[in-house]
Amino acid sequence: MLLREKETGHFVEVLDITSLTNPFCQTLSGRLHWGEDVADAETYDKDALCFASGEPLPECWVNDHYRDADVFRRTAVAAGLAPGTESSWFADDMGNRR
Repeated sequence: MLLREKETGHFVEVLDITSLTNPFCQTLSGRLHWGEDVADAETYDKDALCFASGEPLPECWVNDHYRDADVFRRTAVAAGLAPGTESSWFADDMGNRR
C-alpha cells in the first residue's frame, strides 16, 4: 500500500500492513518511493502520513481510544442511566454505582 508523506508529498510503500491498522502502533515500517533507486526501509510516524488523495488515516488506525466515549455511553445506558449523565457515573472497587 502506498501512502503520502504530508510534509514532502513523497510516496511511502507500507511494508507492514498490520502496524498500519493497529491503533496501538504509532509508527510503521516503510520504503520511500522517490527517484529511481529503491530506498532502504525506514520507520515512519503515522501522524506524518496520509492517503494519496490527501485524506487522513482513519481514526481507528491511529487512536487507541477512538471508541471510549461510545463504549462509556452504551455502558451508562445499559446500566439504566439517562443519556447525558455519564460523566457523573462511575463504579467503586466493589462495582457499586455512585
